[in-house]
Amino acid sequence: MDKIKIFFCLLLGLISWQTLSAQRNKPIDIARHFQANGQADSALIFYKMAYDEAPFDLKVYEEYFGYLMQLKKYDTAEALATYMMEVKRKDPAIVMDLAQVYEAKGEKKKQKKLIEQLFEGVENLSDYDIKKIGNTFYAKGQLNNAILLYEKVSLNPAKAYHYKMDLMNLYLENGDIEKVLPIYYELYPYMSGIEKDIQSKMLVLIEKEPSYKEKIKNSLQKLSKKSKEFKDTYASLLAWLEQEDGNYEQALSGLIQQDKKQSGSLSKNIFEIGNQALENRQYATARQAFEYLYQSESENPFQHLAGEKLLKTYYLQLSTTRPVQPAMVTTTKNMMESYFAKHPEQQTSISYLWYMDVLGKYAQQPQLAITMLESLLVKARLSKEYIGMAKLAIGDYQLSMGNIWDANLTYAQVDKAYKQDAMGEEARFKQAKLAFYRGDFEWAQTMLNVLKASTTELISNDAMSLSILITENTVKDTSAVPLKMYAQADLLISQYQYQTADSLLQQLLDSFPQSDLTDDVYMLRANLAKEEGRMSTALNYYEMVVTKFKVDVLADDALLQCGMIYEIHLAEPDKAKKYYEDLILSFPNSTLSPIARERLEKLKNKGNKL
Repeated sequence: MDKIKIFFCLLLGLISWQTLSAQRNKPIDIARHFQANGQADSALIFYKMAYDEAPFDLKVYEEYFGYLMQLKKYDTAEALATYMMEVKRKDPAIVMDLAQVYEAKGEKKKQKKLIEQLFEGVENLSDYDIKKIGNTFYAKGQLNNAILLYEKVSLNPAKAYHYKMDLMNLYLENGDIEKVLPIYYELYPYMSGIEKDIQSKMLVLIEKEPSYKEKIKNSLQKLSKKSKEFKDTYASLLAWLEQEDGNYEQALSGLIQQDKKQSGSLSKNIFEIGNQALENRQYATARQAFEYLYQSESENPFQHLAGEKLLKTYYLQLSTTRPVQPAMVTTTKNMMESYFAKHPEQQTSISYLWYMDVLGKYAQQPQLAITMLESLLVKARLSKEYIGMAKLAIGDYQLSMGNIWDANLTYAQVDKAYKQDAMGEEARFKQAKLAFYRGDFEWAQTMLNVLKASTTELISNDAMSLSILITENTVKDTSAVPLKMYAQADLLISQYQYQTADSLLQQLLDSFPQSDLTDDVYMLRANLAKEEGRMSTALNYYEMVVTKFKVDVLADDALLQCGMIYEIHLAEPDKAKKYYEDLILSFPNSTLSPIARERLEKLKNKGNKL
């Protein structure tokens, strides 16, 4: 019967093979074809033919052996592996194949004996052969045996260093955290990039098994008490884990405590935590990190940078937190005043313009800011770019004081001096806004038509929006009374006269209920409410834009603003995600969609870490 069966299998194989490509005429190709089509008997016949033709070809052997194990043809697989052990006497992979067969057949003693043979005399083997055995154990899923192998050869001090990295990676994959860390910090001073490597591998391990996070933390705390030599590096890794959880304050506290004992050895790590906290709007923690480094009595390489970062942290907290707190204004103003008194050379840095903004905008001392900037422009040797930014700031402060013509003259100076670059475009846009505020819509439109082709995307988009606003509200209504009221309210907002502006906008809605400006008024009132910290009111106005003017040009912006309020000001990320998703789905071609997508991705990543 077996002969008849083989005959028919061969006959079927030959007939089927005629339908295959002429290029695929080797037995191994035929075997693969039958295997793919579920014709196991025919596949095995041709695998045997392929192996007999090339018994030294490991790829053919591995494919044949793997298929036999898949079909549970253990006796045939045992015979094949046994024969191959004669052909490839020193190949540990073949030994492990035979051990795999014994394991599948339940012959544990034979399996154990074979593996023990691989350990015999291993101390005398070359590094190449040892690594080959270790890699075989690993490839076959025998992590414990791979670890035992490298531990055994590491007993020889002359060879121990060669297997440190292998052992560390295996311990890590096996979850033996307390064995991983001592090796890691032994290698740390000599291998650049190993810190990032171990961190990425730990994240993979934690992702597979979240409970390992606490296990790693506990191990670090234990080891830091035992090892004085690597105490600071243990503290560094512990702080990194806290950062991954978003616990910047806790991470910083541990590092500062350790840094004080180690005479400033962790200043780099403290600076990095400050940066991470700043990026994630954890301003209190960022300030603490940078203040610690900046005010340190012992010199550290990050002292100067920490001072600059401290200024940035104070300014960003003040400029992004709503409502603006008077106490925060005073604290920021005093801190910056003290800093620039101590470091007058820093008056030519961008941070000095932040200080001027604090004075001119938040402390409501625009004339003082103008005087200080004009004095600086006369005395200091400044870059052309810095001069342009300073003059634009002066123009803004002049506008806030109601000196519209002075502001226009200042903007015109910048326009003339920076005709061919972005600074000039920004100055021209500010001039167009001034014409809009004055109700000179025709002149504003003339300048906006040029700016719509701006190389700067932000200026181009702003110019386009203002141009559309003017066009839509002057074609039908030549008197443009509603638009003039709107422009006046916008001017009042730029001068921080919020209550007067809001009253004027309400008057506009009452007097012209059918105006095409309605959605723009809602949007402006929402922005105003947000600036004053009235977040629920701002959300109501933004929602009105979304629901009543879903197909209008402002709906995408309203969705983005809702998302940012929930994300930044109300700390409700789940609600923020819904608005970002709505924007992306409803307005896929909007220029704001990439912003929403980026913020959504960050929120999802942050949620995954927690």
